[in-house]
Amino acid sequence: MPEEAAMRNGVLTWARGALAAAALVALLVPTAAAAQDPAPAAAPTAPAPPPAWLVVYGDTVALFRGVVASILPARRVEIANERLSALNGAGMLAPVRVEPIDESSMVLVGDVLAFMFTEEDAVPVELPRGKSAPEVAGERLHHALLARAERLAPRQRWASVAWAIGATLLLVVLIRLLMRLQRFEVAWIDSMRRTHPSKLQLGDVDILSHFTWLVTWLARALTQLAIVVLVVVWAVYVLNRFPETQEFGGLARDSLYGTLWKAQQAVLGAVPGAIAIALIVFAARFVARLSGELFAGIERGTIQLPGVHPETAHATRRLVTTAIWLFAIVVAYPLLPGSGSDAFKGVSVFLGLMVTLGSSGVMGHLMSGLVIVYSRALKPGDFVRVNEIEGMVSEVGALSVKVINSRKEEVTVPNAVIVGTTVKNYSRLCRDTGPALTTGVTIGYDAPWRVVYEMLLTAADRTAGICKQPAPIVYQPELSDFFVVYQLMVRVEIGADRLKVLTELHQNIQDAFNERGVQIMSPHFEGQPEGKVYVPKSKWSVAPDELPSGPRREV
Repeated sequence: MPEEAAMRNGVLTWARGALAAAALVALLVPTAAAAQDPAPAAAPTAPAPPPAWLVVYGDTVALFRGVVASILPARRVEIANERLSALNGAGMLAPVRVEPIDESSMVLVGDVLAFMFTEEDAVPVELPRGKSAPEVAGERLHHALLARAERLAPRQRWASVAWAIGATLLLVVLIRLLMRLQRFEVAWIDSMRRTHPSKLQLGDVDILSHFTWLVTWLARALTQLAIVVLVVVWAVYVLNRFPETQEFGGLARDSLYGTLWKAQQAVLGAVPGAIAIALIVFAARFVARLSGELFAGIERGTIQLPGVHPETAHATRRLVTTAIWLFAIVVAYPLLPGSGSDAFKGVSVFLGLMVTLGSSGVMGHLMSGLVIVYSRALKPGDFVRVNEIEGMVSEVGALSVKVINSRKEEVTVPNAVIVGTTVKNYSRLCRDTGPALTTGVTIGYDAPWRVVYEMLLTAADRTAGICKQPAPIVYQPELSDFFVVYQLMVRVEIGADRLKVLTELHQNIQDAFNERGVQIMSPHFEGQPEGKVYVPKSKWSVAPDELPSGPRREV
């Protein structure tokens, strides 16, 4: 029609004028610069402007890289979107034409100039045979506008509403099914726990009930997560059904795809590290079990290694096992997902600070414990004396030693205290015969020492809990001014109550001396009394206040 031809000619005239003006400006500016400076220095080449993608209603049409009339690619995209957004439904159905002009091409929708396509511009697909880049860009623009026009049609809108309603109903049905499935899972888990009681308990704590609670919580958490995923998918689907919300739907869809892509990449990236961690754990477990069996054999005495004794094998096994697992943790830590994140770094700094501040005293006790173990000074079952504490060692720990005295009281002694004081071990040199027990009496010079020996050995023979082999021994460590010191050394049976044996031994010593009429010179005295100080056998059951005053005589 004449009007359309006139409009087309006007558009072509405007485009040619714009290109001519741009060329004239490009020619005049260097000329003016040359007139001002006849010998200018070589100007540096300006960097190329960043390219920009032209996306029309979710479809990528072209990539703008050229500058048209000093208009950069990003601004060209904005101008093209403004012109295309102004098209109504009928304008979107108009044919798209490509008109060459000089070294560029005009892409027109009907008689409306959509954008200019320069030689530097490109399209996002490979060019078909026999078609140029501007023609491909025009075809992609035509398809995008046609799809947009179809979405704006009343029939398509009603179809979109129907699809949205159907998606909503499907969402409700799926949510109800998930909730019902969750209730079924919880009821099934509870019924299995009630009908199949387990003996998996630690004291009065039912471990199975806590495990059941964990499984139930996981089932509910997975159900809630599935509901959230369904709602997100429903929202993306409904937003993409309507032209007015299609942009938001596209953004939501891209965000969802981006999240899934990142999760997929994270999972795939963590697979090699997980495999390496599994191999490290397997190797550490194998080496730890092998070393455990080796040290267990040393502890039993079936294996002998230089420098490793049965007494220190248990502690050495724990140290070696700890070292193996610490080495495995150090090697596997960089392979953990997120080990290089700020959260992991913060946790590492916090743990390091705690260990630094709290390990000053603990490390001293740990080192003292190693000294005790590897010097073989103590072991469980030994009868020892530490300062004023005397009893049997029940545990040699990393930080302290526990001693049970004759009153059945457990005393905890820090390792540093034991290393810093003198420890008397009654069992160290006689583990097979029992610990030594020594007691003494002081007897006057008028008593023959052979008779005293006989009475002390008789008292030891009468006492229960004293070993017959090796036999008790009597010593005379001192000849004092007024009496002779006799010491009786015996071996106490392993596991016997030391205080009870000592008490019975003292009772038998008094009986033996009283039977032979020999007085015991303890406590010390310097003057000989009128009569011998002892209790005859006929007065053993008489109360002290019923005896006559003065020296107690048999006649």
